[in-house]
Amino acid sequence: MTRLVHRALVWPAALACVVSFAVAADAPRSPSPRPSPKPKPSPSASPKKPYTNEDLVGWPVKKGESPKTSGSPAAAAPAPAPLPPAATPDPDEAARAAEEAMWRAAAREKRAAIKSAEDQVAALEARVAALTNDLQPTGAMEANRLQRLEADRRAALQELDAARDALAGARKALEDFEDEARRKGALPGWIRE
Repeated sequence: MTRLVHRALVWPAALACVVSFAVAADAPRSPSPRPSPKPKPSPSASPKKPYTNEDLVGWPVKKGESPKTSGSPAAAAPAPAPLPPAATPDPDEAARAAEEAMWRAAAREKRAAIKSAEDQVAALEARVAALTNDLQPTGAMEANRLQRLEADRRAALQELDAARDALAGARKALEDFEDEARRKGALPGWIRE
């Protein structure tokens, strides 16, 4: 019995709330005046004056305190310190820079050879995988299709072995180059990437 009373009282109240919210949502709203957006001044419209230390010479340091300089602002400014004489290029430094450039270029060349060999190995591995998993319907009725695919796969595997050997040789060449650079006194940063 209490369930029936509960349903009889709660459902109509909930329905009334939903209907009143729906009516309130559909009611026309009075248009609120929106402020129009103000155009922002462009930075190039009026260039601002940059302030330097010379502009601030006559200003007080603290509130109520007068500047401690007397006379004109130019007289108060300390004389600029003389610039040190231009350094003459050291022949040892120039030779060292040339040596650094040589070691860096050689290291870059060795790394490029490794990258090229890695790319070739990846391409050949993809080709071998494609030949192994050949599911193309074209030429399915060709009499020698499987023999041709197997011959192509064997040739690709031989090329892949040669490319892997070339990659190992390029890596070994880089290791030997790094050892040679250390023995000849090249700094480690010269041969790094």
